[in-house]
Amino acid sequence: MRAKKITGAFEQLVMRAGLIAMVKVIGTIGKMFLFRVLGAEGTGLFQMAYALFGLLITLATGGFSTALTFFTASNARVGERLLHVILPIVAFLACVGALLTYVYAPEISSWMGNQDLIIPLRFLLPALIIVPVLNLIRGYLQGMERYRSIAVSELVEQTVRIVGMILLATFLLDAGLTKAVGGAVAAAAIGALGAFLFLLPALRRSFSEDTDSFGRDLRLVGKLPVGGVFRMAMAILATRIILPLHDFLDSLIIPNRLIQGGMSEVEAATVFGEYIGMVSTIVYTPTLITAALSHIMAAKLASDWERGRLPSFHQRVRKALSAGAWWGLLASTGLFLCGPTLSYLVYGNTSLGGEIRSLALLPLLCGIRELTTTILWTANNKNGPILGLLFASFASTGVTYVVVGIPEWSLAGIIWGMVAFEVVGAAANLLMIHRIKR
Repeated sequence: MRAKKITGAFEQLVMRAGLIAMVKVIGTIGKMFLFRVLGAEGTGLFQMAYALFGLLITLATGGFSTALTFFTASNARVGERLLHVILPIVAFLACVGALLTYVYAPEISSWMGNQDLIIPLRFLLPALIIVPVLNLIRGYLQGMERYRSIAVSELVEQTVRIVGMILLATFLLDAGLTKAVGGAVAAAAIGALGAFLFLLPALRRSFSEDTDSFGRDLRLVGKLPVGGVFRMAMAILATRIILPLHDFLDSLIIPNRLIQGGMSEVEAATVFGEYIGMVSTIVYTPTLITAALSHIMAAKLASDWERGRLPSFHQRVRKALSAGAWWGLLASTGLFLCGPTLSYLVYGNTSLGGEIRSLALLPLLCGIRELTTTILWTANNKNGPILGLLFASFASTGVTYVVVGIPEWSLAGIIWGMVAFEVVGAAANLLMIHRIKR
């Protein structure tokens, strides 16, 4: 009986890993089509707007979705009532963030170094409201172990978003590039709405038949672990804010430093789109395999660690790192040899072949960083990966700020900043893995 349960859990994990890979593949393909529609400048504006979007979504949702997962898994009834209490709070924070972004879009655009961002930022309004609510509902359903529904909803969201993104961008292109970019970013709301509608039946089924009214839930706040949820949410937020904050800092630093180095706003947006949008999409695509491997290995590594099977744990670690390293080397070699060809296949010319070759090592470095992060988490070292990300962010931001501001080295500075992030992150994690003790 127990063996069947473990097998079922592993099958669910493999299924979820496969769906996650499908979601990422669809996103990557969709981005490549979008690049053809928007061009380098439009892609740069899109990436800059999305960097702010990612930061605001993280701030609005905080760690509420994960905290709700934990409390729901512990007690489904408590989780249901907490959802009724927390949902209005998250929705309020999302509405405030969306309205402030809409009103202050001109000031934010100036701060980010490009006035053409005003329209794309304002088109983010509906997504900034819907996505945090969707994330919270997914957190609750995860606590209820509705893994299949969540995974399929992610696939629905990504598919609808990508199709809407390409259609809206193409349709609005005649009205101007900024409106086309605005349509592309607005598609995030359409995808989230599709996922929300898909999850509604699962959400209704998860509620108990004698669900209390919302008013009674509010009166029960004193009996619910609301304080514990908020404390956990803030702790989770502190760990999850690093990557979106790093991306947002890149969207601030790179265009502004390029402009300070003598480029125009259009030229800076074009360079940002080429490197952070187009090239990075190609060089990070092979990490989809590493991410799936990491997801599948997590359960077995965690099981070995919790049961004290250290020889088996270390053997799996060696196998995972070896597989990740070999795949990374193969992918990096392919990128270096086929850089111009990939540039031509994706963008219709070979102009970005040199940039792809310059960043060819990223699949290897990023794969090692992701695998070592999973290994540290399964060994109950939660702070290690966070420290690694902090060191990587500091190193990358410092290199980017200093070097990109030097006109003769500005383009190299973007490459060095991206490489520095992965090198420092992977190295920090590897050092901590060598110190694992039980």
